[in-house]
Amino acid sequence: MKLKDIKPYEWGIAIGVAVIGFFVVKKFLSLDLGGGAEINGVTLTEEDKKPVADAQSEAMIKELHPKFRNLARAFVNRVKKKLGYTVFLTSGYRSFAKQQELYNQNQQNARPGYSSHNYGFAMDVNVKDKNGNIFLRKNSSDDQWIKSGVLDVAKELGLKWGGGGTFGSYNDRVHFFITPKGKTTDVLLAEHNKGNVDPQGYIII
Repeated sequence: MKLKDIKPYEWGIAIGVAVIGFFVVKKFLSLDLGGGAEINGVTLTEEDKKPVADAQSEAMIKELHPKFRNLARAFVNRVKKKLGYTVFLTSGYRSFAKQQELYNQNQQNARPGYSSHNYGFAMDVNVKDKNGNIFLRKNSSDDQWIKSGVLDVAKELGLKWGGGGTFGSYNDRVHFFITPKGKTTDVLLAEHNKGNVDPQGYIII
């Protein structure tokens, strides 16, 4: 068939299909397939996204919200590369039932639904020095955490810290989290209660 033989309406159909195809491809390419790079505007490298060396920490990371996983990996990997310290996770995603247990044990802990852990947007960590000794933990002081340089790495990734008065008089210095697209736990809980979740149960962001 020659171009001159194509009828006007056939040109319209062809152009329409091409336009739709363009936007479908554009949408696909913009998807956050790896998780984390777009959620707070931080650009992650392929090295950032590599699975972390500690198998237990990597297993916990894989349970975090898909859009938080690579930020968590980047935090661990960058601390190792820049400071020579080893970050390992002690807590990641936490069910509402587990959160209730913790609240019953200590009412300084968040109530179920009001912890970023409940949505997979938080991790608790300890840090080992270059000799493999744990030197940053929950009872380490603000100054110890600050002087280590670990908080600088967290800041460049847009991670928030549970120390330094973030939660008032309760210092949760092992706690690193994000408020995805500015959504606080109150908003996330409302989304959860409305059923705005994906097939795996994660809040749709």
